[in-house]
Amino acid sequence: MTLKFALISLQALLSVLEPKDPQDDVVAEQYLTDHATFNATTLCWTEDFAMVSMPEYNRKMQKLIEKGFPKALVKKTLEAVGARLNVALKKLCS
Repeated sequence: MTLKFALISLQALLSVLEPKDPQDDVVAEQYLTDHATFNATTLCWTEDFAMVSMPEYNRKMQKLIEKGFPKALVKKTLEAVGARLNVALKKLCS
């Protein structure tokens, strides 16, 4: 098995819902029986694990603006590098 094949297989597993043959029984049961709770849980998990908190993001923006970079450029750069401050600073300085 090649790395490419493994990644394609993983992508297929993650992109197709199979609640009758789940990876996680609790989540599948919630999806099938209590969709409102399922949606609330997915929103919460997305905010907790897949997003940068706004206060943290704003702090990073402010630090870069204080260094003299234009706000619009700072925002665009932070978005491009996944809100990683050091990477954004290097990119802005280059």
